[in-house]
Amino acid sequence: MKVASEEAKKRLSEESIKGHVTEINLTGLTDEIEPSVSGHGVPRASVSLIGTDKVSTTNNRGEFTFSNVASGTYDLLAKKDGWASAMAYEVVAEVNKATEVILYMTKPEDASEIKESIPPTVFLSCSRSIIQGIGCFSVKGYDAGGIERVLLFIDDFCEEVFHAEDGKSTYMINTVYEWDTEEGWDDGEYTITLVIVDKSGNTGSKSIKVTVNNSLVPEPPINLMVFPITIHDSVYDLLDELDSMDTSLSASSSPVSEILSLARRSQYAASSRVKPLEIPGASDAVGLCLLTWQLPESAIPAAGFNIYRNGEYIDYAVSWDPSIDYPILDRPPIGLGGIYLDEGLTPGTEVSYSVSSCNSAGKESEKSAPVAATLMDALDAVSLLCPEDGGDEVFYPIFEWMPVDGAKLYLITVMDEEANAMWIGYTYTQEDEAWIFYGDPLLTLFCNPSHSELEDGETYMWFVLAIDCDPEPPAALISSDGIWIPERLSISASELWEFTYWDEDFGFWLLLDTVRESARLAGGIICDMCKNRWCT
Repeated sequence: MKVASEEAKKRLSEESIKGHVTEINLTGLTDEIEPSVSGHGVPRASVSLIGTDKVSTTNNRGEFTFSNVASGTYDLLAKKDGWASAMAYEVVAEVNKATEVILYMTKPEDASEIKESIPPTVFLSCSRSIIQGIGCFSVKGYDAGGIERVLLFIDDFCEEVFHAEDGKSTYMINTVYEWDTEEGWDDGEYTITLVIVDKSGNTGSKSIKVTVNNSLVPEPPINLMVFPITIHDSVYDLLDELDSMDTSLSASSSPVSEILSLARRSQYAASSRVKPLEIPGASDAVGLCLLTWQLPESAIPAAGFNIYRNGEYIDYAVSWDPSIDYPILDRPPIGLGGIYLDEGLTPGTEVSYSVSSCNSAGKESEKSAPVAATLMDALDAVSLLCPEDGGDEVFYPIFEWMPVDGAKLYLITVMDEEANAMWIGYTYTQEDEAWIFYGDPLLTLFCNPSHSELEDGETYMWFVLAIDCDPEPPAALISSDGIWIPERLSISASELWEFTYWDEDFGFWLLLDTVRESARLAGGIICDMCKNRWCT
């Protein structure tokens, strides 16, 4: 019994490749007529296991076998006099498993039509091994002699016949095939085979296995995070001004561009499918929550996600949207499974969210663990002081504005007349004043190397964002200790003001003109600089 058991183990450990060489008849084939896969085997064809010295000859039914094959990936080449060659690419020999493969051969009516015997190169892949809804297959191939036909098989059924892409070389194909698995296909495993036929009838093929499971429900999302943001109406007013100048400050990678990008998105995004939380009529601010979540690493992809606010369904999210930025100095270090922006919320209120995963048939997983968050109260708009709107500024300017109650941080942006972001700085709330020097190197978030220098006689624009946040900002927003990531935000903005800059020489003569005018009105004074009297 012991000997028999060892022999059984030995048989189980032997890998093998079993195959069938079958004929494809391309005679009279058009785009509307599928090829005839006769199922007739090609007898006495020679099949080589590339990379080894193994060669097998097909029997009368076109069958062949390779035994004692080491685990690995192989190409198989079939040849026969009077027939074009056939290659099957990337056939996998697995432990304790007999691998099955089909090679497709053609026999031209006239052997002289076989100009060469090199099979086409074939690539086939799928975005995932478990398909729900539509499966997308990457279809690629090349042949130096020219491609005649491209065939896609699902199991033994020829699902698609097409040429190389229109307008491109007939020597190459590079396209995507979409398979709608909900159109009459049962759940289960399928073999997808791509066959490319060249001008001489040589074929190259590759097969992959995929599993259709439209009844499988994805796992619930994990690591749900909620980022509440309160946006004062002044931010939207500023956006309208900036939009009229056709700028989004996209040239700068900073919290300013990300905050405005998020506000702009919430300004134009569709409302949730249930009415938003009631906002008091006198409110001059709106709240929104940015939700992000993940799926477990082993989870199958979800077709979409159901969003719940305070236990009530509000919307369906198809996937995460990379166009949404979160207003921080760097993106959260999470691999997103989904993202959603909920608008129309009331500042100062608490909301709770949960998310479930859905498959393509609409079947829903359990909900994620709920996460609650409280929106911050609104900040008042920022009132600018100087440089005055439309005024002149000599030397490098000092920007001043009225402090905003509750604000912990200010972001200051200066732009040129073409709306190029020149400099973005930051400062914190001081007791009775709020100001910053232009270009302060210790308080700079962004500086445009090609536009940072103020030029004589040029007009510039500036605005300020006020921010309340939790946790409070660190002493330096950018430091070796890492990146500050606020968990809650409240944002307001100033108007967009402009000033004209004059260099030092102009400032000097402007000062002298002012002194002269004062002297004229005072009846004449002695100038300490030139020791001359200006007379009326």
